[in-house]
Amino acid sequence: MSDTLLSSAHSLIELTPRLQRVLGYGIPVVLGGIISIASALHILTPGESFFTQVIVGLVGGVLAGPLLLGGLWLARSPTHVVQTEINREDPPDRWWHKATSPNQATSLRPAARIGAWCLAGALPVGFIASLAALYQLAHGVALADPWLLVMWGGGAGGVGGFVTGVYDSRRAHEHTQYEQVTERLTTLVETVPIALITLDQEGEVEAWNQAAESIFGYEQREVLGDTFPVIPDEEQAAFDELLQQVESGRTVTREEAEWQRYDGSRVAVQFWASPLQDHHEHDEPATRTPGERGDGAEHAIVAVEDVSSQQERQEELELLHRAIDEAPVGVTIADATQDDNPLTYVNDGFQELTGYTEDEILGRNCRFLQGEKTAAEPVAEMREAIDTGKPVSVKLRNYRKDGTEFWNYVTIAPVRDETGDVIRFIGFQQDITERKENEQELQLYQRAVDEAGHVVMITDTEGTIEYVNQAFEETTGYSKEEAVGQNTRILKSGKHSDTFYEELWETITAGDVWEATLVNQRKDGRLYQVEQTIAPITDTDGEITHFVGIESEITERRLREQRLSVLNRVLRHNIRNAMNVVRGNAETLAETLGDKDQQEQAAAIRNRANELLELTEHARKIRDLFNRETEDDATCDVNALLTGLRDEFHDEYPEAELTITTPESALVQADDRLATAIREAVDNAVTHSDQTPPEVTLTATPPERTETGEWVDILIADNGPGIPDQEQTVVEMGEETPLTHSSGIGLWLIHWVAVSFGGEVTIRENSPRGSIVTIRIPAATS
Repeated sequence: MSDTLLSSAHSLIELTPRLQRVLGYGIPVVLGGIISIASALHILTPGESFFTQVIVGLVGGVLAGPLLLGGLWLARSPTHVVQTEINREDPPDRWWHKATSPNQATSLRPAARIGAWCLAGALPVGFIASLAALYQLAHGVALADPWLLVMWGGGAGGVGGFVTGVYDSRRAHEHTQYEQVTERLTTLVETVPIALITLDQEGEVEAWNQAAESIFGYEQREVLGDTFPVIPDEEQAAFDELLQQVESGRTVTREEAEWQRYDGSRVAVQFWASPLQDHHEHDEPATRTPGERGDGAEHAIVAVEDVSSQQERQEELELLHRAIDEAPVGVTIADATQDDNPLTYVNDGFQELTGYTEDEILGRNCRFLQGEKTAAEPVAEMREAIDTGKPVSVKLRNYRKDGTEFWNYVTIAPVRDETGDVIRFIGFQQDITERKENEQELQLYQRAVDEAGHVVMITDTEGTIEYVNQAFEETTGYSKEEAVGQNTRILKSGKHSDTFYEELWETITAGDVWEATLVNQRKDGRLYQVEQTIAPITDTDGEITHFVGIESEITERRLREQRLSVLNRVLRHNIRNAMNVVRGNAETLAETLGDKDQQEQAAAIRNRANELLELTEHARKIRDLFNRETEDDATCDVNALLTGLRDEFHDEYPEAELTITTPESALVQADDRLATAIREAVDNAVTHSDQTPPEVTLTATPPERTETGEWVDILIADNGPGIPDQEQTVVEMGEETPLTHSSGIGLWLIHWVAVSFGGEVTIRENSPRGSIVTIRIPAATS
């Protein structure tokens, strides 16, 4: 019987796993209960010592308790076996299948713990049973004794528990690894930024991760079991066809499309689609490569990536590149990592600005645009900024390919990498030639206004001073700082009525120019007279924004005019009256004196008085001539003028031989005062001639264009003694000094008339004798 039991215990190891569980878990329960009861009731063989019974009973009772509880636990919570395993060599669709399979085993960690209990109970029981058996054999006790059978049964149960525990521990370890892999895959699927979606053969959604919710706006509960909701109507047929290809085993990679979000907006995506089959415990791993057709798929897995931001960035980059290429300024990029910072990019604007082509520019340093007149200061400033990696802006003169100069406003900025090192320099070049010329012209105007001898001030529409020039400071005594911000009333003298100023403001606010002579007051209280012109300044819309006032101080001029007026009155009235008295008395003396010498002296007094009377008459003529303004559009026909003077000269100078030659037409920019100058010249030629008869020739040339303009010359030639060199010099220079002055005012009158019309007077010798006075007057424009 013992052989049979040993053989049965040994055969437990060879039993199937299911039978091992039944016997391995059942025997510990039964034997554990028997041992506990037997130990408690001391019903073992009476022939044994009490000590042996106590030891066996205690050991059996202590160890049987865990065995009994373990068997009851296993009976209440049966263990299941893992049916699939994760294989790293499987394709992704098998991993997906195993990570999401709904029929996996429950946790086997309790089985692992029970196996360890069985192992802990089996080893001591088996060991004690073996010792007891050896003890009985040594004392000749039969193996068939009841209590020894119980011990052998406990040993067999322990072996069974050990075997089952080892088996279940191994399976539990495998399942723990599976759970860890599954957990990692599930986390990966839910956190990956790519939408992962599975569809069944009907196109209905089976799985929908968080990325899909984020991209399309549909929650998982809204799409599971429903048709794929993101395909636009116009693309549905094409997607269905593609899905059929996937179900037939084809893998689709990197397709681009625009799908539809929950809110109706479109999103640019790239997607991959692959067939997905169910794999069971005994299936062979799939070995199909992407794109290879299979025997048919029960599911499709679709991976979708949102590329809208990439597309937007690409469009932004393309737009930026296009904007740079088409920018109205030159744009360059230089490589800071190479020697001499060669240019690696230039836009069309730079090529148009410089005249060089891209092939002629790339690889060169931008200094090839510099030339002879390029200033060293801005070049040095750029070099220092480049060496220190700082931005810089300079204005410098550059040269185009054809050699023409242009002013270049250059801005250079460094471009750094993630470590802060400069890797590129981006440059912007703008042609500011016109602006530079305008600046120079503006500076010239400003210097001209600042240094002008006239007072210039600019006010706003309320009369508040915003600008004054240097002449204002010198004339008024107010500095620029004191005047700016003040009203023009600071110059008010109180010499003009309120009506005067009301008319002034009505005129300029209406957009007209105001001109007047008025009295102003300096800072120190002194009065001064000015000729003032005030003009409105308007913007592009015609609105008045400022007023500009120009003043010429005429205090001294008015004093001179007053003096001249008084002197003229004295000459015309007092001296003329006195000279008439002198001349009358001289004539009376000449008639009453019998001495010839005395008569000659009286005649000299009379002649000198006549000369003084003529001088006063010349002064009257000059006053009358220049007491009126010259009209800009006045014209005079020289041919008609000389023809009209012919009869006048023949009547006045019958003894003289006069010859007049004129062109058919010769219009000049002059008025009737030109006749006065011609009369004066002819009168001088006849009166001072020492020849009998006096010969005078008047010739007018047709209009002749010269480098200085178009002119008409009127020549008065005589055969007299000629005009002294001193008087020629004085008149041609237009200035007298105490040492060089004219003996009369006749030539001055001719000079003043010519100059007033924009002309000039020249004097040269005639051949063989005499002088030629030329009056040059601008020809009238048609």
